[in-house]
Amino acid sequence: MNTREMTTAQLAQQFQLHPSSTCFDEIYRRVKPGILSLCLRFVKDRSTAQDLFQDIMVKVITHLPKLKHPELFELWIRRIAKNYCIDYCEQHARKRWLPTDDYHHLEAFETDWEQLLEKEKLLESLPQVMAFLKPEDQQLLTQKYLNGASVETLQESLSLSESAVKMRLSRARKRLLQLLSSQLKEAHLAKAV
Repeated sequence: MNTREMTTAQLAQQFQLHPSSTCFDEIYRRVKPGILSLCLRFVKDRSTAQDLFQDIMVKVITHLPKLKHPELFELWIRRIAKNYCIDYCEQHARKRWLPTDDYHHLEAFETDWEQLLEKEKLLESLPQVMAFLKPEDQQLLTQKYLNGASVETLQESLSLSESAVKMRLSRARKRLLQLLSSQLKEAHLAKAV
């Protein structure tokens, strides 16, 4: 099968079995826009974001052979990217000097930081939570949000109307959010004990 016809998860699995520059180049081409965008949201500087992206890809090529669930490759790489960006921001926040009249910015940064860490916890639990969804919901959410399939593409592959696809996506998202919400409640209860 041609690498352009394979899903990103299939490419990751193929790379694990037979590492090749062709597979990795295609993975690189596909993930670059999303991961670079994620890096830009953290650092707000294109040059620094590109450096972070390159470092992340080095981590990916190093650890990809050990990935146990290649079908979750895109979640895995986003987690690596977020963790790397968070580490980078933490290191540079410590190095940065704040004038005495700018401490209110630090308070806003801490609030944003807490929200980012909460989102990171959600992302880490996502693969386990997705396993509790029906296979149809897993497939639909994976195609839409991990593989970037459009509603039109989903219409064709599922032989459904646009409104039916949107309704199924909405219901699948709702079920996923309910599962994540219950997991968060359990985590908060465990913390309180």
